[in-house]
Amino acid sequence: MSMTTTADSYLVGGSGLSMSAMSTHKKEAWEFIKYMMSPAVADTMVKVTGLPWGLKSVANNPYVMKDPVLKQTAAMINAKGTILFPVLANADKVQAAFAANLQAAIQGQKTVQAALADSASSWDSLIKQ
Repeated sequence: MSMTTTADSYLVGGSGLSMSAMSTHKKEAWEFIKYMMSPAVADTMVKVTGLPWGLKSVANNPYVMKDPVLKQTAAMINAKGTILFPVLANADKVQAAFAANLQAAIQGQKTVQAALADSASSWDSLIKQ
């Protein structure tokens, strides 16, 4: 997961690393993915870009721990069973529901508890479709 900040918002996204099942260089691709997801690269990415990299160990990075939103996001990622953006037919709608509720909480339009409850309700209805 990565997150960047602007003056009034946070943009959340994944690392986007993947390997095709049809790759002719599976071993090399897998070694590259392992390297890119290593703790050393994750720590470097945080230091260079100011964005947490898609690795749970980034939650312990000082930059992440000092930022009030990144710290909470890191805690969610490390919670047992957390899947922020499941791959579903309605994944775009699931992600949009989460983003809208997260933004409402950040802007003080909803409490964190209400945003979580509204996200869960949206997710339940979208996942059942």
